[in-house]
Amino acid sequence: MKVRVKLIREGKDVELELKGKARVKDLIHKLGYTVEDVVVLRNGEPLVEDEVLEENAEYVVMPVASGG
Repeated sequence: MKVRVKLIREGKDVELELKGKARVKDLIHKLGYTVEDVVVLRNGEPLVEDEVLEENAEYVVMPVASGG
């Protein structure tokens, strides 16, 4: 399956090929991140790591900001 990904930290767009019914966590790992590092959005809504990705959809991957 192909998905388009906007990488906020890097300031670029990429297209990735993922196998089978890929999930959000598969996308995150393919990009070299962990689920604690980033949040994945589709249509402005955050997705949980076990959600199945949609073919040809566009996703936004942005870093998680935390601190105190």
